[in-house]
Amino acid sequence: MICRFCQQQIFTPTWLTMTIIKISRLKALVYPKLLVLIKKARETNPNTVLVDSGDMIQGTPFGTYKALIDPVAQGETHPMYKSFEMLGYDAETLGNHEFNLWPRIFGSHG
Repeated sequence: MICRFCQQQIFTPTWLTMTIIKISRLKALVYPKLLVLIKKARETNPNTVLVDSGDMIQGTPFGTYKALIDPVAQGETHPMYKSFEMLGYDAETLGNHEFNLWPRIFGSHG
């Protein structure tokens, strides 16, 4: 790459192969299979990124249970986020279903 201002080469570009694994609506029953697939992908390509596009707090019986019957206490980590840590997620985002129960999960100040 050539520096626009000094017209000198600042580095030689090299190709980078990246694998992006995108998951949506994660379900507890697929964890064992996911762990194997994610591990295999990362062994095959260390430039693997694991991301989630939301809908992880609601949309499953467990998510609804944690939202309505046994809410996450202040200072406690939601079990789905604990699973994200276990799976080694690089990034997550909120999906539309997180907003359905926003006040119950995050309080009125969320």
